[in-house]
Amino acid sequence: MVNTIFFSHIVHLRHCKDSDRLYKVTVDLASEKCGYAVNRENLIVHTKVLNAHGNDVSVRIYWFLCSQEHPPKVSFSIRKLEMRTAWERVRQLQTEDVTVYGKILGKTLRGVLVKIEGLRGFIRTYVDKHREELVVGEELPLKIIEVREEYDRLTLLHRAVSIRIRQLEVGQIVSGTIRRIRDYGVYVDIGDLYALLPTSKIFYQSVDHPNQLFKINDYIKAIIVKLDHENGRVVLGTC
Repeated sequence: MVNTIFFSHIVHLRHCKDSDRLYKVTVDLASEKCGYAVNRENLIVHTKVLNAHGNDVSVRIYWFLCSQEHPPKVSFSIRKLEMRTAWERVRQLQTEDVTVYGKILGKTLRGVLVKIEGLRGFIRTYVDKHREELVVGEELPLKIIEVREEYDRLTLLHRAVSIRIRQLEVGQIVSGTIRRIRDYGVYVDIGDLYALLPTSKIFYQSVDHPNQLFKINDYIKAIIVKLDHENGRVVLGTC
């Protein structure tokens, strides 16, 4: 089995077409990373131009260092390596709680598909009252709430929803307008998001279906009984 070391870097260069200079930069990076002088013959290098303005170019360099005991013959997929780098990047962004911007690719019944760092992500929009206004191609400020590379799952939340939830507390009385009625409860617009008032939390009267008590656009007051900051859920109870 061939042992290799793989890394990815973004560098800013002038005259990117100078391949010798690119190799020199890569050798320097590899030597610095490994802690010893790396032999150019043991490197496999792939480059991808990210941005170009005149002679100034930003380049992502993928480099592979083969062990001294093996010749540099490695079979690899650049696409897989780009995906690996992208997953590492979104994990870092999640840890740092950085606002990321994703372009909308399409809508589904349960949410919105977006592109983040070259990956397809999913926005949970059942709590987002602006879902109907979202347009394919639009960029949204988002919070990363789940990264599961093994399941190819990247879940996000609209940053405005995340900010609004942080302003709420369990036990707080809120008011809003009923926008959706389902058999399991009603969704109440409380500003930037929909909170769920489950049928089981309608305490003052036993009902089989919420439409026995409520209509669309009814204005109600309720108490927050549960907050899920990570998943963007607010659960209400009648008060």
